[in-house]
Amino acid sequence: MVVLIDARPPGLDILYRAGNTLTVELTWPTGELDDRTFTSSLGGTSLDVAINGDTMTIVASDTVTGAQTAAAAWQLVDTTDGDSEVVLQGTWTPSDAPQATSSTSIELTEGDAQVDVTVVSGQASIVALDDRIDVLEQARPSLNQWYTADDWDDFTEVPVSSIDNTIDLTAEGGVGTVSAVAGGGSNEDRRLFIYNDLDDVADAEVYVDLTLGDQAGIAFRYAEPGAAVIVWSNIVFAANGQVLQGVWEFDGTTLLGTNKVDVDLWGFPSPVLSAEGDGEVVTVKTVRPHQIQAGELIHFDETVGSFGQVFVEDVLDATTFTFSDSTVGTWTGGRWRWVIRTGRRHLAARLVGNRVTWKQWLPGEPEPSWADPDRAVSVLLPDTLIARGGPPPEAGGVGLVVAHLNTSGFVGFNDFSVKVLD
Repeated sequence: MVVLIDARPPGLDILYRAGNTLTVELTWPTGELDDRTFTSSLGGTSLDVAINGDTMTIVASDTVTGAQTAAAAWQLVDTTDGDSEVVLQGTWTPSDAPQATSSTSIELTEGDAQVDVTVVSGQASIVALDDRIDVLEQARPSLNQWYTADDWDDFTEVPVSSIDNTIDLTAEGGVGTVSAVAGGGSNEDRRLFIYNDLDDVADAEVYVDLTLGDQAGIAFRYAEPGAAVIVWSNIVFAANGQVLQGVWEFDGTTLLGTNKVDVDLWGFPSPVLSAEGDGEVVTVKTVRPHQIQAGELIHFDETVGSFGQVFVEDVLDATTFTFSDSTVGTWTGGRWRWVIRTGRRHLAARLVGNRVTWKQWLPGEPEPSWADPDRAVSVLLPDTLIARGGPPPEAGGVGLVVAHLNTSGFVGFNDFSVKVLD
C-alpha cells in the first residue's frame, strides 16, 4: 500500500502483543537519513532508535510494551540541529489478538520521499492507515499559493457589508495576507475573495491553511444578487474559537442574514486517557500528542471532574501535562479542548447537495476523517433563507472569506485547493 500524506505527519497505527519486544524497521530513500538525528516515544516512554545506512530500527522492549495497558500515542521526532519536528505519529495499542505481521509504505510529499515500513517482530501489525488519512489517497494540488501580490489577481473581491476599511493584499513564501491599513475600523467589514476560474460549482471540497488574526473561512456557491454558503471561524468571548456554518445574504453594504445553523465546531477537542488529582496538582494523560505549552488555556468537558477552564502549569512530555487544583480523585475517558482562536490551523469543508461538513486540525496532526467526532461536524442547509426567502443557491463561485478587519486586523491563507465533486 502506498499512501500520500500531503506533507502532514502521517499516521502509523500498530497493534502489538504486550510483553513482547516490538521492532519496527523503516527503510528510507538513499541518503535521506544522512547527518540526521531522531528520537521516538510510546506513551511518553523513550524507545531505542538506531540508524544503519538507509534503515532506521525502532525498538520497544518487552518492559516498555508490558507496561502499556491501553492505546498510547507514538511519535518519531526529527531532532537534527536541536530542532524538534514530528515526522511520523500514530496510536500503538496492546492487543490479545494482533494480526499477522505485515508491511506497507508511506509516501511523504516533501522531497518525494517514500518510507517502507515493516514490522519484523513482536506479533504486531500495521492497521488503520486508510482510516486515519481518509481523503489523502491521491495528490491534492493547490489551486493557489501566494508568492507575489499578483497571485491575488486570481481572485475577485466581493463586498459583503460595511466596506469602509482600506486593505492591503500581500504575499510571501506561499502565504497570502489580507491586512487592514486604513479607514474607519468598522468591525462589520466583511469580504469574499472568489476564485476566478470556479464560477458555477455545485458540490465541492475546499481546503485551506489559515493564520488567524480576525475571522476567515470558505465560501461556496456565491451567486448574485448576494448569497453564499459560508463556513467561517467565529469569535466568541475571545478565548473560545468556533467554526460554524450558514448561508450569508447580503447587498454589498449590509449583511442581511447569516442563516446560521446551530451546530458549531468548538476549538480542538481531544480524548483524555486518564487524569489524577492529589489535592494540589492534577496530572492529565492524553491519547493524542497534546502540542500545548505551559500557561495555555484549556477546557475539560463535564466527564473529567468539574474543572472547566484551567491554565496548564507544566508539560511533562508529549502526552502528559499538569495544572493546579485541590481536587483529589482519578478519572478515565472524557475530553479536553484547546480553546485557542488565533494562530495557524487547517480548515476544510465539503458541500454535497444540501449537506455541509467541515473540519479543522492543527499543524502536526494527521488530517481527520469527515466523520471524526473531535474534529468534524455535519449539518443540512436551511430550506428557506430568512431575508429574501427562497432556497439557498444551488451553484456558484468558490473562494475565501475575510471578516471583522479593523485598523490592525489581518488574515493569512496558504495552500488553497478545491476538488469539484461530480
